[in-house]
Amino acid sequence: MMDILGSIGLGAITGLVGPIVTGITNFKMKKLEGQIRVNELNAESENMRLEAKMNMEVAKEKTRGEVEVAELDVFKESVKQSSKSLFQESYMKNLMSNKYTAWVAAIISFMFGFIDFLKGLTRPVLTYYLVGASTWVTIMAYEILNKAEGAITTEWAQGMFEQVTLTIVYLTVSCVGWWFCDRRVGKFMKEHLEGKK
Repeated sequence: MMDILGSIGLGAITGLVGPIVTGITNFKMKKLEGQIRVNELNAESENMRLEAKMNMEVAKEKTRGEVEVAELDVFKESVKQSSKSLFQESYMKNLMSNKYTAWVAAIISFMFGFIDFLKGLTRPVLTYYLVGASTWVTIMAYEILNKAEGAITTEWAQGMFEQVTLTIVYLTVSCVGWWFCDRRVGKFMKEHLEGKK
């Protein structure tokens, strides 16, 4: 009889504990499934955020490239325009065709030629002037520094000498560098534009 009562008791306990264990197991499984789904959604959300960020970076770089191309086009156009002569034949043909305005055309023709001549001389003259001025100012400042035996302090004269020399050297180097660089860029752009025609 004890065996039967033990079997009944053990069966009852198993019958009561079994659903509890199954419920706990099911609860944990649902919780894990929910956590997996949350992790999947977080990963998906992070991927979408990273993709959007990368798309923004790509768009930013594309825009930057387009701006640089536009600036290069503007620069090419400015180089093309700056290399054009002020003297154009079409204006002169109209003025020369009339006997009353031919003398005006001659004066205008001379003036345009003279302006083109001056335009061509501006850079070299400015460069030679600054190179000469920097040499002259340096020599003069050095002589003043050597002759000033009390009229001014040596520190002041030396500071002035250094300041003037540095300023003139800066202007000279800027002018010469700009001139040669701009000529090289202009030549390159001219060759590049002529190559595309």
